[in-house]
Amino acid sequence: MRCLLTVSAIFSALIFPHSSFALQGENQFRCLSSQPTTEQNVDIDIGECSYLHTFEAGKITDSLLFYPILSMGAVMSAKEQGMLIGGGLGTNYKFYKNFSILLEGGTYWLSDVEYGKRGEALKNYGGHWQAFTKLGL
Repeated sequence: MRCLLTVSAIFSALIFPHSSFALQGENQFRCLSSQPTTEQNVDIDIGECSYLHTFEAGKITDSLLFYPILSMGAVMSAKEQGMLIGGGLGTNYKFYKNFSILLEGGTYWLSDVEYGKRGEALKNYGGHWQAFTKLGL
């Protein structure tokens, strides 16, 4: 999966040369990977790629933009893998030259919510629908 995310990031940089990990153009293709920082009973890695597109109708000023987010990815443990699909809305405020702050929120749908075995090591996400928020600089 990590190889897929790396190839996706390189591919997006070639197809959308104006895209980066900060909002600068109209189209963005962003890949994220996360791992737990502490040892847990079941370690879960998450890989996600998102597509963002700002619309002129969502452009209030040159500094404030609104955009929809579409995401796909995987939730992985050592032995199991599930899929995540998500969507939401984001806003980006450019406050100084190339510096901006972004706030995003929405929902994910997870295909699998339990990783591991009951009675041994189990990670349960509680339900297929999960809310997310992201804050970035």
